Amino acid sequence: LQRLCEHNQLLIGYYGALTEFCKHFLEMLLWTVLALIGLWGDAAAQTEYRGACSTPVKEPGTCVLVAECDFIRRVLAKPILEKNDIRYIEASRCGSYERKALVCCARPTVPTSSPAPSSPVVSGSDNVDNRFSSGLTLNDRLKLLPQAPQCGVQYDDRIVGGERAGITAYPWIARIEHFDQRSNKHAFHCGGSLISERYVLTAAHCLSGVPKTWTITSVRLGEWDTTSNPDCEDGECYDVVQDIAVERLIIHENFINTRTEVHNDIALLRLASPAQYTETVTPICLPLDGGFTNRPSEGSRLFVAGWGQTEFDSGSRFKMHVSVPTV
Repeated sequence: LQRLCEHNQLLIGYYGALTEFCKHFLEMLLWTVLALIGLWGDAAAQTEYRGACSTPVKEPGTCVLVAECDFIRRVLAKPILEKNDIRYIEASRCGSYERKALVCCARPTVPTSSPAPSSPVVSGSDNVDNRFSSGLTLNDRLKLLPQAPQCGVQYDDRIVGGERAGITAYPWIARIEHFDQRSNKHAFHCGGSLISERYVLTAAHCLSGVPKTWTITSVRLGEWDTTSNPDCEDGECYDVVQDIAVERLIIHENFINTRTEVHNDIALLRLASPAQYTETVTPICLPLDGGFTNRPSEGSRLFVAGWGQTEFDSGSRFKMHVSVPTV
């Protein structure tokens, strides 16, 4: 039924009309989801229809009907709603209007000055990059990844064990942000590496092993000093950080994490919008060439960089790096 409704939207959207059934279907679906999981209650913060609000990733938004928010509609259009999807929807709710669910949307698809939500809604499927679909061969997928010199370039090559890294060093490092419903605060808990303009590579346990009250909301790129934005060094300032919402979590299907064994601890974050490459934001090259696919020899040196931040440790203020031996 949902797919049929979305198909009708595609067909009739061109003619500037949207059936009443399809227009209200997504609102009813959201009410159903929230009612089943017990997340919609009288205690929810209420914002009036078309009022100002803040999205789960701290973007200024407008409190609108579900049918007016492409991003929420894309989440609800998934064949299976993941836990993170439900948490994001719960964190997005901002009230109700005429017994219809309202969500905080950064970019509503209808003008906020219109008296009623009668404008056509553009299907979110046009905005989703499907190039990583199963119809592509491995070689086709590899061609989608950036290659040198579009990746792996850093403008600061100072490697000093356990010391502060330069602003432009390791420009592919990403910080993963979550929203904690219990404390009603945003925080960072894990890191990752930007591998293309829409994907961040990270550890699976950073996504699946988080507390139930957490929602993975966004990724921050271009960070150096966690207390300043933009970052400046020696009188030179760089671009502001990029906070990009997470559209999808992709955890390795054979990920195992027990007390005795850990296997396939790898995952991807798909970003809701492309990262903008700058001097402080550049993807890392994946080791696709034959010369890099062999395991490093024992005792060779590798480099680890980040802020050392965990669920229980606030970590360093500055981006740090250290050389470690291969074991």
